[in-house]
This record gives sequence, structure tokens and C-alpha cells, in this order.
Amino acid sequence: MEDTIAKRLRRIIDFTKQSDTAFGKSFNATRNEIHNWLNGIKMNVVRVSDLLRAYPEINAAWFLTGEGSMVNDKYKDGIVKRVVSVCSNPLCVNEKTEMQNIINKLTKRVLDSTQKITELQQDKIEWLEKK
Repeated sequence: MEDTIAKRLRRIIDFTKQSDTAFGKSFNATRNEIHNWLNGIKMNVVRVSDLLRAYPEINAAWFLTGEGSMVNDKYKDGIVKRVVSVCSNPLCVNEKTEMQNIINKLTKRVLDSTQKITELQQDKIEWLEKK
């Protein structure tokens, strides 16, 4: 569990790969508001709501309590598109390609591992049935 909303807010900003100012602008928060929140001044409920509306992929329960996953499950597949779309720098094209390649490799590894686990479980069932 992450200790404070300030730490969770920093994690979201880092996750979006934006500057503090750009992140704030995405939901009409000022640079000073972001600075204050990151330094422990409490966010009001309207600003929390604004942030969560601007970033629906962020799990509200996680943001408020620190429990669970930062990203809502229904957004996990499309999260790369969101992160990459935030960057307007032409260099992001290379980052996007690299990120997609890494995700593709990891997805393949997960699928291969799942296949192997399934095969091992089937082997175990067959072995137990022979006993």
C-alpha cells in the first residue's frame, strides 16, 4: 500500500510521463495546485473527481486508499495507447515502438508460460489417473 495521496499522485504523473505542469493542465489544475498536493496539502473532492474523470484508467479506490492496483482492469489492455498519446514529442514514436515490442514479448512469454502450466497440469492429471 502506498502511504499518501501525494505519493500516489506522483506515481500517476510518472506513469503518464508528463511534467507536473502538463499533467495539471490535463484536468485544469494549476502548477501551484500540483506542487501543493505533491507536498502533502490535501486535494479537495472536486479536484479528485476532475483527476479521475480525466484519467478513467486510474483505479479510484487505489488513489484514495492505496489498496489494489493503480490501473483499472478494464483499461489494462489499452493503457499503452493512453501513455503514448500523451507525448507530443516526435521522439515518442521510437519510445512507442520500443514499448510495444516489449509488451509483445511479455505477452508472448505469459502465453507460453500459461501453455506450459496447462501442459504440466494435464501431465499431472494423467499421471494421477494411472496410479
